[in-house]
Amino acid sequence: MSKLAKYFLIAFSALVALLLVTAGIIAATFDPNDYKPLVIKLVQEKKQRTLTIPGDIKLTFFPKIGADLGKVSLSEHNGSAEFASIDKARVSLELLPLLSRQVVVDRVAIDGITANIKRFKDGSTNFDDLLSRNEASGQQIKFDIDKVSVTNAKILFDDQQSNRKLALANLNLETGKIANGVAGGKASGDATLTEGARTIHASFSVPAFEGSSQAFKLSSFALDVALKDAQLDATARISGALSGDVEQMLFMSPQLRVALDGKQGGRPIKGSLAMPVTANMKTQVIDLPAITLAFTLPNPGGGLLNLKAEGKGRVDIGKHTLSTTLKGSLDESAFDARFGLARFAPLTYTFGIAIDRIDADRYQSKSVAAASPAAAEAPIDLSVLKDLHATGSVKIGALKVKNIKTSNVRFNLEAAGGKVDVNSLAANLYGGTLAGTLSATASNPPRLEAHQNLQGINLGALLKDAIGKEPVDGNGNMQLEVHMQGASVTQMKKGLNGAARLVLRDGAVRGINIAQSIREAKAAIGAIKGGEAPRIGTGSGHEKTDFSELSGSFRIANGVAHNDDLNVKSPLLRLAGSGDIDLAQERLDYLVKATVVSTLQGQGGPELQALKGVTVPVKLSGPLTAIGWTIDFSGMAKDLAKQKIEEKKEEEKARLQEQLSDKLKGLFGK
Repeated sequence: MSKLAKYFLIAFSALVALLLVTAGIIAATFDPNDYKPLVIKLVQEKKQRTLTIPGDIKLTFFPKIGADLGKVSLSEHNGSAEFASIDKARVSLELLPLLSRQVVVDRVAIDGITANIKRFKDGSTNFDDLLSRNEASGQQIKFDIDKVSVTNAKILFDDQQSNRKLALANLNLETGKIANGVAGGKASGDATLTEGARTIHASFSVPAFEGSSQAFKLSSFALDVALKDAQLDATARISGALSGDVEQMLFMSPQLRVALDGKQGGRPIKGSLAMPVTANMKTQVIDLPAITLAFTLPNPGGGLLNLKAEGKGRVDIGKHTLSTTLKGSLDESAFDARFGLARFAPLTYTFGIAIDRIDADRYQSKSVAAASPAAAEAPIDLSVLKDLHATGSVKIGALKVKNIKTSNVRFNLEAAGGKVDVNSLAANLYGGTLAGTLSATASNPPRLEAHQNLQGINLGALLKDAIGKEPVDGNGNMQLEVHMQGASVTQMKKGLNGAARLVLRDGAVRGINIAQSIREAKAAIGAIKGGEAPRIGTGSGHEKTDFSELSGSFRIANGVAHNDDLNVKSPLLRLAGSGDIDLAQERLDYLVKATVVSTLQGQGGPELQALKGVTVPVKLSGPLTAIGWTIDFSGMAKDLAKQKIEEKKEEEKARLQEQLSDKLKGLFGK
């Protein structure tokens, strides 16, 4: 063995012996537990928190010098409630650097950490005092950690400002060497987010990451989220890679991916979302320059819907705003839309949607459409409006709802305070136009209101598509100002109040042919002597009373529309009337006074020729599908008698005038 090697071996042996002797002296003379009261006192004085270390602090010397703290807990600021605790904590140091007055942390192992973090309504937190910085000491610590291990951690975050809670459980973190600001490792855990009645469960895994004071890189990560409520049972995986400049607070993901798979209402739901992400935390702006999404969604009407779209987005955290634009297709509809948030708390939505066409009936639940008339009515639930804050506009090229067809539909929508207002509503409707407003209020019971002006509408075609019947046909105008309130559709009809006015031309009232009914009663009319029994009949759907003009106004109270100014003109008759239409029961109670046109020239046949100028009272009653009619002959007799008296008066007047004329001629000899 060379002298150099022998000297080195002697020196190394001496050094090891010195370290062993030093460790032995420390172990024999130094008890860290003697300093526990001092440390606890300093924490109480400096932070006004209670530090508790119930067990003994144990020193270790092999294979590393270090300390085992055992269980440690820390109280809330100026309180006795627990803020954080650790079941086990172990720290080990390098021996050699201690000789040069350097403290090099070799390993840190923490097990069973629990922390209760709170953000109060004013924005302050229960750890603000821990973030205050004391004056730096002159002691320099070289930050060189070989490994950090955190196991079985549990962190509870109670955000009272946003009324939500986040719980992290089974949190495990293991790093590689952390030296000179460089770190790496892996992490996994579970998370539960609770916001009101909504709960989202998630698990995450970060297999590998690298970081430093300047750079940060995740080669891959995955977050599995479980979404479950009464209708939805699905999982979503968020995955990708992430890198960034820590000093500039700039982070980027070349492609963030979201994959959804599950069931909604027992039917499959599946899709994917992909987008690059750039987040600048200094400016607090997140850019999503290219969004691509494709989803297969359940159709309430049966089958599946395909959604495909592309667009871009931007989130401004500082201004609490979000904006996205998307262009694509949903089922048979093409759309160009913008969506956004004007505020994060409360969530305030903004939107602008342009759609080429929508057949809303394609998406109506078959169970609802085929419900038995005897089945209990589903309640009208507008509770979702109570927390809705939104403003936007909608344009639809062609729209079909409840079999009613419209085109060029445009409206603005505002929602706040449990109420939705649809303003500037305009559309082309059955040969005419519609303009007005609508509103819905989540009161108890719910309330709906409509102010509509229809011009040039083919009313018969509209009613046929809407209710499958044409009680009134014709082209014209209609003004409607109504409001209704009720917990179901039937109660809404019974709670209908307001006013309406109708002016139609060249149409018909279906279900009764008044002219034909009078013809059929002609034989009885000729026998009127003052006591003929009424003639009774029932109209059918194919019968009708034609008119050239119809007008009338209605006062609506508790689902019953009352009219007393009906005016109908037809080639054969003039009709005036008054009465009630029960909209909830779809029944009629009405009196029509039909007058045969006095200028009639054979158009109505001999039956009506004999009744020229006579008013025929016709009582209409019963369901709208089968209107019953009754002709009041006693009323006709009075009218005929009155007519005869008037005729006699005219004859007597003419006779007297003739006699007077003859006398005057004799008086003057002419």
